[in-house]
Amino acid sequence: MTENAQKYYNSFIERICQVGFIDTLQVIWGYVRNLQFNKEIPSDIETPPKYNIYKDPNARRAIGIGEWEFDIILLYSILYSPKETTPRYSLKKFGCLRLVVNDIRQIRDEIDKSIIPSKEDIFKEFFRLMHRQFQWQENINIFYTYRFYKIFSHPLLDSFIKQKTNLNVKELYQTGLMLAGYFNNKFYSRIPMKTEVTWFTERMFSSFVNFFSITTDDFVKNYKNKFKFDDSFLYNFNPLRSFPLLIHNNLLYCPIPTYLLWKMTNGIYYDIVNEKGFDNAIGKSFEDYCGLVFEKSFTRKQIKILSEITFNKRGKKSSDWIFIEDKTFLFIECKVKRLRLDSIIRFNNNIDFENDIEKMIGFLFQTYKSVQDALNKKIQNINIDDLSQIYVVILTLEDWHLDLNPFLDKKIQNALHTKFEEKGLDYKIIEKYPYIIRSISLFERDCQVIDKFGLPEFYRNLKSNTLNDLKENFIYKDIFSDDINAELFEII
Repeated sequence: MTENAQKYYNSFIERICQVGFIDTLQVIWGYVRNLQFNKEIPSDIETPPKYNIYKDPNARRAIGIGEWEFDIILLYSILYSPKETTPRYSLKKFGCLRLVVNDIRQIRDEIDKSIIPSKEDIFKEFFRLMHRQFQWQENINIFYTYRFYKIFSHPLLDSFIKQKTNLNVKELYQTGLMLAGYFNNKFYSRIPMKTEVTWFTERMFSSFVNFFSITTDDFVKNYKNKFKFDDSFLYNFNPLRSFPLLIHNNLLYCPIPTYLLWKMTNGIYYDIVNEKGFDNAIGKSFEDYCGLVFEKSFTRKQIKILSEITFNKRGKKSSDWIFIEDKTFLFIECKVKRLRLDSIIRFNNNIDFENDIEKMIGFLFQTYKSVQDALNKKIQNINIDDLSQIYVVILTLEDWHLDLNPFLDKKIQNALHTKFEEKGLDYKIIEKYPYIIRSISLFERDCQVIDKFGLPEFYRNLKSNTLNDLKENFIYKDIFSDDINAELFEII
């Protein structure tokens, strides 16, 4: 790190050591609720000039402070802000908050100067930035929540979660959604929480808090020496994302309610990922969920949807799903594999990222082998000729954002080329039949576009990179609204 970066970091820590801890929690709670859920910021918290005149949260982010900056302030405030002594300053005063944020931005500028000497490095840094900021702009609504509820409530996964949390998935979502709603309106709660909700038992509350919370003392003891000042400073994983409920002086805080929703949806994955049998269980559940999306989305009778086909005497299998319409084929493989944390936050010598990309190359290679089997007439009911159009789709549970880095895309294609040559296969299949890596959240919408315009038209726009033109002014349906009313709303 540069001398200037160290100087601004020291200034940042010095300021954090002088601001009030509870005031800081409340400021972060007030701002992030405002940006995420359009909740009013408490009147005793000063805001930037003209901040409150904008209805669009992106406009408020542009003139104010982004959630990722509050994420950093929260982490270091828990670690360093005085808990029991009288502080000198309060972040409720915007002038004080501005100084803290300016230090963070000065650090950012210094880091950028030191690590971006080439175009490829610019895209590497952009990749980290996307994963840091795009998540805050994703709409964490009831449909997002339902997707994970549906995946984790699969019978094969429910038992894993109950073993970890002492709650089945239905109880976990009951409690989590109620607490997320509570902390979206209230800054803190006493322990135990008092409520008139009849189904909300003391066992559910204590089990949820035991699993999802951490005390300030344990946070400091466990993490104060974990964070070094290096080029990952702006991207460090805040442990409060794993423990979104913070206990301090027998009061319960949730300074960023979005953390609670993230933890009970995609975050719970990391608590059970190493359990024996988990990989097969979540793979099956995700594949079944994708099938449910297809079932709910398609009314077009011309589209034929085939689930995984077993063929030949050795029990070889095709892609998880195949869409067919008028000589147009989508070969779809469903993969839950996620980018590891260090894949996202590390800039140099990122072995985890290299390994994750190698995994994705393996997924693509596996799917192209299925296409090759179909071309060789090995899979029954799949009749491809020279006029056929084929697209390979890797569906992921969360977005990898690989398509926004041309250097990375070229690297994947070169690696596939090498892999095909090693296996004695014709690489031209990739040039003729392209691929996309797509998150299920995006593909849920793609399916409605396919249903309206047809698979051939969707393919043509996908291949010519004009899919956004096809989607312009498209009105999407809430395909799971009835299920949500029957399942999620019923439980809360």
